[in-house]
Amino acid sequence: MMARTRAFAFCMAVALLSAGLLVPPAVAQEGGDGGAGAEARTPFDRTLRVQVQLPPRLYAGVAQPLHCAVEGSRGRTVALSGSVRRAGQRRAERQPLFEPFELSVDRVALPRVELAADLVGEVVLEIEARTGDGIQRMELRETVYAPPLATSIVTDKPLYQPGQTVHIRSLSFDPLSMEAAAEREATVEIRNPQGILIWRTRAHTDEYGLLSHTFRLASEVPTGAYEIRVAMPPNEETQTFFVREYQLPKYIIDVETNQGFFLPDDEMRISVRATYAFGEPVRNAKTEIRLVAFDPQTQRESGRLATLTGTTDDDGEWRARFSLPREMDEYFGEASQFPLSLRVVMTDPGGLTEIASPVKRVAREPLAVQLLPENGVLVPGVENRVFVAVSYPDGAPAPSTVEITQLNEMVETDELGLGEFRFTPAADQQGAEFFEQEWELALTDELGHRPELEWSYERQVADGGPRAELRRVRLRAREALLDADAPLALELASAAPAEEEEERPERTLGYTVEVRKLGTTVLAQEISAEDARADDALVIEVPERLVGQLDVVVHELRSAGEDGGEAGVTLHANAAAASVYRASADALDVRITPNAVEFRPGEAGRIEFRATRRSGRSGPVVLGVDIVDTALFGLIPEERERLDLVLLLRRNLFDDTLLERFTDESLSAERREHLFRVLVSRHPLHAAELTHRDSATHAQEVTQERIRNLRGLISRYRSYFHYRGQYREPLTWLLDNAERTGLSEDELYDAWGNRILFLESYGEHSWVLVSPGPSGETNPENEDDPVNDDNIIG
Repeated sequence: MMARTRAFAFCMAVALLSAGLLVPPAVAQEGGDGGAGAEARTPFDRTLRVQVQLPPRLYAGVAQPLHCAVEGSRGRTVALSGSVRRAGQRRAERQPLFEPFELSVDRVALPRVELAADLVGEVVLEIEARTGDGIQRMELRETVYAPPLATSIVTDKPLYQPGQTVHIRSLSFDPLSMEAAAEREATVEIRNPQGILIWRTRAHTDEYGLLSHTFRLASEVPTGAYEIRVAMPPNEETQTFFVREYQLPKYIIDVETNQGFFLPDDEMRISVRATYAFGEPVRNAKTEIRLVAFDPQTQRESGRLATLTGTTDDDGEWRARFSLPREMDEYFGEASQFPLSLRVVMTDPGGLTEIASPVKRVAREPLAVQLLPENGVLVPGVENRVFVAVSYPDGAPAPSTVEITQLNEMVETDELGLGEFRFTPAADQQGAEFFEQEWELALTDELGHRPELEWSYERQVADGGPRAELRRVRLRAREALLDADAPLALELASAAPAEEEEERPERTLGYTVEVRKLGTTVLAQEISAEDARADDALVIEVPERLVGQLDVVVHELRSAGEDGGEAGVTLHANAAAASVYRASADALDVRITPNAVEFRPGEAGRIEFRATRRSGRSGPVVLGVDIVDTALFGLIPEERERLDLVLLLRRNLFDDTLLERFTDESLSAERREHLFRVLVSRHPLHAAELTHRDSATHAQEVTQERIRNLRGLISRYRSYFHYRGQYREPLTWLLDNAERTGLSEDELYDAWGNRILFLESYGEHSWVLVSPGPSGETNPENEDDPVNDDNIIG
């Protein structure tokens, strides 16, 4: 289920509400001696309004902060207290939620909430606000989840034949505490390509969070992708392996070209060499090379450029030449490059055929450039760091000179193709004007290529949230790569308001800083506007257990009232984000040393495994070892690339594995730091989306967009539903066929975490999609005011 962010407010009158805060269905008001449900004798001060914002998800046993703020007359204070109980329990059985505290207008408090480890399921949170005039109480029903688990599932090889044995191993642990999920009951299942359950077992993890199983495939089974599912409720993980009849290659085909990429009108020189497994060249083999272009958008074959034929010589080699056409617009379309497959089909004198299909790139321009604002977003009015990444179309780095004409900037990229410059956008630029700017770039590399390109900021932020909203805050980590014992030091810069904003009564009161891991806020700290100007204001001590990639989000707190009158804090009015990587003090270093480089069939090999800890602490280490013929990966090259990508992106799983794959050990610490900043800027945390998800207005927009997408999918597969008698439950069908439809479970929920409902209306062929809205109660017949009352109907 999607992570949910809810904002709650309670007050005496609906008129006091502002966008982003919801009215609970029932509020009990009390005087000083009134009980629950008693008539209020002294009303709660109507000029005060309290905001309480819960974390995206409540986890049992995990300390998480709440955000609390007050709006109303200056100088007033509210005493806040909270309690929690299981749904269905009496109030007498409630437990404290946080320590009581007083909160004044224009301030934000961040009380830490740590629910009992066994408090999983539906609970009732009760929050009281008390002044000298009266008490106001609100009850919130929430779901508390078990802490998340990270599970890695591996098999001894990626491809099996019918009748072979599949060896399965899984490792599970808590990614927040980095502790193994020891002695946990788990269910392991395997489903065939048709989704039919063919094997299931239950077991308990050992003290290291490990499970190991074997499963023998029948001699006659469907071929295709099989899914392994390891479930430890409410967490589950899946992995895929393939079953296919195959024969390992009898000889290996190597294909080389004179260039890593090609331009229109270039000459392509191709060298093919074939060698048997025992080392002899494949002589007199008939060879055919088909040059096939693929559409860069659909990745489907778009045309064959040529077919080249020949025969290998006594060294098992054959060479061919081909000149690419000068006009190739039909293959490019709107893209700057397209894939060109060199499909090699070779048959030796004995009739054995082997195939190789290397892919090269054909590009419009010899250089590709990316400009990457730090953390993905430019902020007007403050200094921004902009990274420059120049590469050749085949991905190789391109040391070069980049001139940005409008800025009069000249940037030299290094041997990794990386450089940077500093840039301060004007503070008075407004939405459309700011996002529609384009820069002209002139590039020159060491080979003398001199393309002229354009870069548009609009393309860089298209997926980063509402384009009309400018970021007002810039956050920068002083170090993106942290040692295990290093604190998190941040630099915060806030832009001056634009001229159009100067007449507004709003002002910056301060900031809240959140440290998140896997989307869960685990640390929070408030910084006043005055303290934020100090060099040492944003230094956060991070617990040792928080290792791996951490996302830091800073929210600007804005006053919404006039001086001398009503005031208050707008929670999460503006946000900035950054990412850092924190190493573990106890990370493992595993070295593998075989007793020989090559082994012949029948020879005994010895392999030594040595595991050491950086801290020097000794102890047992569990290793999983697989020995696989690498020719298997040659049979499914696309799976090899996917596995590499999974290992690269599955952060926090094996601690420093991520960092080691990102960088080369021979690089200096400074270069590693720079490279990591560039990488996290390519995939930034979208602060705009996180910020606006807290408002009711944005929540409605998000929900309506999801409903529109679902309606489109249902309309597309409508005949399919009706023909198979599944028309009454299309959402279930869409999710069950996610591979075909591209739908994820998150898209079936509204912005408040409620399941979107499919309801018939006026007959079998008339239907509506309904979001229960903030209240969680469905009333699809209320067409007068469906949003505020408060369903969203599509």
